Amino acid sequence: MLPTFDFITALKFASHAMATNDVRYYLNGVLFRFVGDTLLLTGSDGHRIAKVRLNLKGCPLSGDYIVKCDSVKDVLQTIKPKQSDTSQVKLEKAPGGPDDLMLTAGAFMLVLEVQDGRYPDFERATPNGDPQGCPTIGINADYLADAARALKPLSHGKYKALTIDTWTANQCMRLRCKPDARGLTAIDGEAVVHIMPMRV
Repeated sequence: MLPTFDFITALKFASHAMATNDVRYYLNGVLFRFVGDTLLLTGSDGHRIAKVRLNLKGCPLSGDYIVKCDSVKDVLQTIKPKQSDTSQVKLEKAPGGPDDLMLTAGAFMLVLEVQDGRYPDFERATPNGDPQGCPTIGINADYLADAARALKPLSHGKYKALTIDTWTANQCMRLRCKPDARGLTAIDGEAVVHIMPMRV
């Protein structure tokens, strides 16, 4: 269980970077990775990776589920909570299918279709260690604008500040923010977008 507003905010953030019509079908959706009491949401179209972690309570699920982009869009179009919404999201296995998920939030109950396949090892594709700034970096302007728009609802404080890091070796840019703890209590750590010149 987790607050509906936090879940929808995080899902919207992760989905901004997901592929929708890639020949690598396993990218056409958002990865739901359940580990213990956390849920990692990740979206990637090969050029960028968006990821955010949520704290869960009492979720029986474990492992990876790639929720298809159509199901992600259905959730975001159907459930539009206000920050004052006190409902909770419950995620569990859908009764009708072996791999699909069931999402319950207040009066809404939706089946999330799960995509076959294995999600790429996105952690290996992103740089490790401290940033090593480079004097010049070429980044797709649309990706940069999308990342800033997606991070804004999660960013902390009055000025909606983002942090930008770069790496010389592979010209990767990382945009990140620490979510506002007063409003998004279930989000654990930072929300991060990696933008890369090469596809993962």
